[in-house]
Order: sequence, then C-alpha cells, then structure tokens
Amino acid sequence: MRVYPQTTFTEMFCPDWKGDSVFLSHMGEYNYKISAEKPRLTEKDFPFTSADNPTVAYGTYKPGKAVFINLLPAGNEKYTLILAQGEILPVKGENKMAESVNGWFKSTKPLPEFLEEYSKAGGTHHSVLCYDDCIDALVSFASAMDFKCVII
Repeated sequence: MRVYPQTTFTEMFCPDWKGDSVFLSHMGEYNYKISAEKPRLTEKDFPFTSADNPTVAYGTYKPGKAVFINLLPAGNEKYTLILAQGEILPVKGENKMAESVNGWFKSTKPLPEFLEEYSKAGGTHHSVLCYDDCIDALVSFASAMDFKCVII
C-alpha cells in the first residue's frame, strides 16, 4: 500500500451473469482511499468468538480501472500470482449492499471465461484489488520472487 495506496483486501463472492461482473466484498477490512463516498462507521455483530463487537468502516468501491490480484500458495515454497485487469462498475440505482464493503468487478474478459481461467489457475477466495496501473510492477515482482504469473 505504500507504493500503490489505492489498494484494498477483498474477496470474490457471487457472479452477476446478466451484468457480466462479479461481486466483491469483505467483512470489515477496507481501505477508505478507494471508497466512492465517505465510509460509514458502524458496530458489527461478531458472534464468532467471545470478543467484543468491532467497529468497521463500510463503503462502496469507487468506479474505475482496477487489477484483481490473487496469490496462490502452490506447495513446496512455490506460489502463483494471478492478475486480472478490469474495472469496478458504478452502482446504478439503489445500492442494496450499502451496509457492507461492496463493489462489482468486470474483467476485460467475459465473465464465464474470466471465472474459468481463474478457477483453472487455482484462484482462492482472499484477494487484493488495486486501482493503480500496477500490472507491470506485479509481473516484475512475480519474476523476482520466482512466482508463476498468470494474467487473465
């Protein structure tokens, strides 16, 4: 985030087949620098442990070009870096997911092709979203780290 401050942790959830995009969200981790509006602070119920309920910031990812990034542990100290160029779409109409971190990612490839290639590459649930033009730096990083690099 020091080099690319418009970066956030995210997770891929469900496809919108008609909208040719996939829903991204997360339970609480969120970089306010990529928010379309002022983030909303709220207390989140946390029934998973005996810890107190956390305060979290919710917001919608701002529209714009972005790279979806996934680092896959491949065993034997090997990794695969999966990179998918695309964009975060603007929310049209009422945002029914406003009480969460939320956004819709549209790959440069059609959704079925994107999801198939992502699955075949071994893509996992926990990922990163970067708005800056980071693809060349990430390819160089993968090479320097001896990671396999898959660009979708």
